[in-house]
Amino acid sequence: MSEIIFKFSEDVKEFLREPLGIVYKNIEDVIKRIENKKIVCVGDIVFLSMLEKNLYPNLAIIDLKTKRYKKINIDENILKKFKILRAKNPRSTITRDLYEKIREGLRYDRCLIIVDGEEDLAVIPCILLCDESHVILYGQPDEGIVLVEINEETLERISAILLSSKLI
Repeated sequence: MSEIIFKFSEDVKEFLREPLGIVYKNIEDVIKRIENKKIVCVGDIVFLSMLEKNLYPNLAIIDLKTKRYKKINIDENILKKFKILRAKNPRSTITRDLYEKIREGLRYDRCLIIVDGEEDLAVIPCILLCDESHVILYGQPDEGIVLVEINEETLERISAILLSSKLI
């Protein structure tokens, strides 16, 4: 099993349920806001929404499930357009494996990281590893798509989350 670098308590996970950016109801509104940015998608539904609009993110992190249980399938022809990496990441954690795969994935024009476990918290290392040329998109269940810009305020918020989490 991959080394766990952060394990999050229920209090921190509750805090993380608050969006880290602006929530948009539909993908069209998001697309208007992301011109000239490198796109990072965390989550299967956001990734599939981008593909439906014929947009290919620079980095996508998925676990091939939606709402933890429903399996999804991605067409093999789509998968061929991406460098595929795999990472292990149990629920409520960030592993060194996931962190390093995100770092590696950012080097490619198009990379898809398939997570064995859960990808929800991958937003945190993405914020730490990306720069202002990136935007991060992730799903807010039953609300829409969150667009996170990399800036000082976002980094301060993530730092506060990490300081309150359990470092293993």
